[in-house]
Amino acid sequence: MVTTNYARMSRRERERERERERERERERERERERERERERERERERVRVIECLGVSFEEEVLTTAQHDTNSTVDMVLRDQEAGTRFS
Repeated sequence: MVTTNYARMSRRERERERERERERERERERERERERERERERERERVRVIECLGVSFEEEVLTTAQHDTNSTVDMVLRDQEAGTRFS
C-alpha cells in the first residue's frame, strides 16, 4: 500500500486495497504458523532420536552441561600447564 495514493482512489478501490492488505497479513500469519510447526516437528524429531538412543531428554541436557563444564575445566588446566591464565 505504500505506493497507493488513497486520495485518488474510489471507495471501491480503497476497499479492494484494504482486502488485499488483509489477505497479505493472513498469508504472513499462515507462514509464521507453518514455521512454528516446522520448529515443533524438529524438536519432536530430536526427542525421538534421543529416545531411540536410550537417553532421556533430561540426561541429554545434563550430559551437555557436564560436557561444557568439563571442556571449561580442561581449558583451565591446559592454560595452567602452559603457564598462562584462563580468561
